[in-house]
Amino acid sequence: MMNKTELVKIIKKLLKTDADLDFLLILTESDLEALLVSIRERCDQWDGDQWVWNQWEGNH
Repeated sequence: MMNKTELVKIIKKLLKTDADLDFLLILTESDLEALLVSIRERCDQWDGDQWVWNQWEGNH
């Protein structure tokens, strides 16, 4: 199981941003996972960075 900080790092990678997303740390782990799944679904539509998702999925 990944912690909240690791989930936010993966979200940053999926979004390809250097923006400070630490405000997401106020969310629960399950809310962060739900957000990550939503972002992943959108990235899949773009045929995005599948390796980042696989990294998360392997630790989930």
